Amino acid sequence: MNCICGKPLGYRQRMFCSIPCRNRANGKKTGGWNRNKFALMCQFCGKTYEVPKNRLTKSRHCSRQCHNTAISRYHDSSEEKNHMWKGGIQTYRRKRKSSCERCGSTRYLDVHHKNENRYDNRDANLETLCRRCHHKHHDRARNFTKNSSFLPLPEIGI
Repeated sequence: MNCICGKPLGYRQRMFCSIPCRNRANGKKTGGWNRNKFALMCQFCGKTYEVPKNRLTKSRHCSRQCHNTAISRYHDSSEEKNHMWKGGIQTYRRKRKSSCERCGSTRYLDVHHKNENRYDNRDANLETLCRRCHHKHHDRARNFTKNSSFLPLPEIGI
């Protein structure tokens, strides 16, 4: 015995080989919730592409490649082209001194924000620390909040 589409029916199949076949025979729509596609134009390349209804308000680019190219052009890393650029990591590298300000080590140097606000990049707020001193500082700050027994690190003058 065969289905209405012409395929042979398998064991335990009485009239139809699949649910879409049954729906077609009963006059129901097939294709699921996103079967209707809508045409949009890519904001980057201008090519027309199709999206389901639920993506109409969110979709702006025809492909991942177009999206990535558009984003990289918007977030260009040069100061003149992008209003969001604030100097980046170079700000810290320019402020970093050649040795740790607490122990004098010259290895593994980090720039520490004294007031813990990483957006406050004033010279007075930045301090060059080696990784060991930096970890000690943050461990003591963490312990202070837990135990409320905070002893500041001693100043070491070399």
